[in-house]
Amino acid sequence: MIDRNPFRLLARWPTARVLVLACVPTMAIALTSCTARQETDHARDRGHVHNQDSNRDQDHPRKQEQDSPAVGQLVAETETLTRLADLVEKAGLTDNLSAEGLITVFAPSDTAVGRLRAELYEDMTKPENRSQLRTFLLAHVVDGRISLQQALETGSAKTRAGTYLYLHRSVDGKPMANDAHIANADIEAGNGVIHIVDAVIATRPDLIATAREDEQLTTFLNAVEAAGLTATLRESGPLTILAPDNEAFEALGTETLADLLKPANKEKLTDILKYHVVPGWKHTYDKQQMDSLPTLQGGRIPIESPSAAHWKIELGTARLERGNIDASNGVLHVVDRVLMPTP
Repeated sequence: MIDRNPFRLLARWPTARVLVLACVPTMAIALTSCTARQETDHARDRGHVHNQDSNRDQDHPRKQEQDSPAVGQLVAETETLTRLADLVEKAGLTDNLSAEGLITVFAPSDTAVGRLRAELYEDMTKPENRSQLRTFLLAHVVDGRISLQQALETGSAKTRAGTYLYLHRSVDGKPMANDAHIANADIEAGNGVIHIVDAVIATRPDLIATAREDEQLTTFLNAVEAAGLTATLRESGPLTILAPDNEAFEALGTETLADLLKPANKEKLTDILKYHVVPGWKHTYDKQQMDSLPTLQGGRIPIESPSAAHWKIELGTARLERGNIDASNGVLHVVDRVLMPTP
């Protein structure tokens, strides 16, 4: 398959990783109190508020002081962000990062940008690729002033590129945005906050596009289309999908599967598929924190792990075959059986 998205080459998460939970020390975060200021018409018209924690900040945004530089200016003045500042200027986003309205930037350091392949960097900075560069950079920008503590409590944030960031701690306790370590957090600016990360945040495909890359999920995708859930799984998030492979659907029997795919049984099929979708990001290394998963269908899937190896995890009557396949709006796990919700 030819990958038409050059930025996807920046990073690939493995389809399965064996991770062990470690005890994580609590990081003390200093929160700066906010004074109220009235939002301008421009900020209201922009209408890109997607995060519950940031909504509270936007209800009571703090006044931008004359001696407090805006995010765009602060990026340009920070010695470790010179390469990012250059990309921002080439993309024509400097004013965007300095405008009214609160934003949070997960800013790749010079070292992080320097890890990009030379030919990729050259290609992405060509004038004809300016729109792609803007999308790439906006995948690092979130609306609202979000502190590190708020980010980790929320667990996810929608970027101005329309993608989602998975905000969490690694097994050794490091704060992370996707697979980038947040090395320096809570750098206050007049119109937001900057968190410096040690890797660029690559644009991933959505859950449907990710599933299409797996030749063992064609029947699952056909069922999703028949149920009218394709747009939901592509655009909503973050979501965790437990996707039965082709053999799992074949095990239902030819007649049963054909019957489920009939328009007359759309409601029943939708109910079954929603039982395979869980709100939020749920990775295999989270299994010790819960004994069941809540689903969009309304029921819960019990979790049992008879072995330390993540591929031995049992989800109801199914067994996890391949896990932790991250997408732009969630994570995909492949299971070996179609789960049936209880009546």
